[in-house]
Amino acid sequence: MEQYLQQNEFENKILKLTTEHPQPGRHSFDEHRHIEFEICCVKSGSGVYKTPQASYLMRPNDIFLFRSNEVHWISEIDIFEPMTLVNIHFEPRLIWSSETDFFNPNLIHLFVDKRRDFCNRLDRKNPMRKHILALFLS
Repeated sequence: MEQYLQQNEFENKILKLTTEHPQPGRHSFDEHRHIEFEICCVKSGSGVYKTPQASYLMRPNDIFLFRSNEVHWISEIDIFEPMTLVNIHFEPRLIWSSETDFFNPNLIHLFVDKRRDFCNRLDRKNPMRKHILALFLS
């Protein structure tokens, strides 16, 4: 299922919401990147999400953040429970432009932080995680 938000028929989609059901098993490296920022919520299933810098175990209710052009891929999906992911892809201009109601320098920082210790999985103890998760699940 895909849903889009675009300002007019001549512009690219500035926001895309998808629900995906990836196939279980091991997956070979498939370089995956896009210019949009991505927020991914694991609704069900478990597996392994990778970036060139890290490997993350995925489980239900995990939330991942990916920056523009950041390589990421799912390398393994548990065969015992089907996986369901909800993804939000959005162009940087959605939060970058002061002309929108979404402009917030703290949001921008999340997606442009280039520290080596950057963690793509939102800390499970982060107080905002429950709020973000509730929004995804609604």
